[in-house]
Amino acid sequence: MLQIEILPTSPTETNEFEKAEWSAVDEEHWGREIEWKLVDYRFKALLDGKIAGIIFGKFEAGTTYVDNIITGKEFRGREVGTKLMEFIENWTLEQGGHKVWLVTHKKWRANSLYLKLGYQVTATLKKHFLTEDFLLYEKFLTE
Repeated sequence: MLQIEILPTSPTETNEFEKAEWSAVDEEHWGREIEWKLVDYRFKALLDGKIAGIIFGKFEAGTTYVDNIITGKEFRGREVGTKLMEFIENWTLEQGGHKVWLVTHKKWRANSLYLKLGYQVTATLKKHFLTEDFLLYEKFLTE
């Protein structure tokens, strides 16, 4: 029987392996060699010189994942969330992307914002975070 060890590691230690192995199967998976663009992002919205909200996540291979969007309590109802989402959609297009997606609790008030901005619920994630139901939203920015 093989004795395989599973050990903690770091991206620095495994980058070369990952790059070589993915490159080797690009032709099989995609029919060509590809560049899998990956960018972590974090932006803030300022109102009257104060941080009114933040948005952060990851752009990966043409899609932007919104990990978190937070509007300060005193700034809610002043379109901060709308401006952050519109900004990230434009930023996604500048990156060469085609879609923005996110996951949020099915009962949170932000759902109305995403629907107003044209996002579609494409899945319900049953018993997801903390065993609560969450919704997957997507918006295609290009045809």
